[in-house]
Amino acid sequence: EADYLVTGDRRAGLLQRGGIGRTRIVTPATFCAEAL
Repeated sequence: EADYLVTGDRRAGLLQRGGIGRTRIVTPATFCAEAL
């Protein structure tokens, strides 16, 4: 659950920056990287 919350925070930050399209691609990559 902790990892999921952290990912959500990062996702929100990326969305605020202005990269919705890019965020979608980065979110899964980061999640997989943390999972491994």
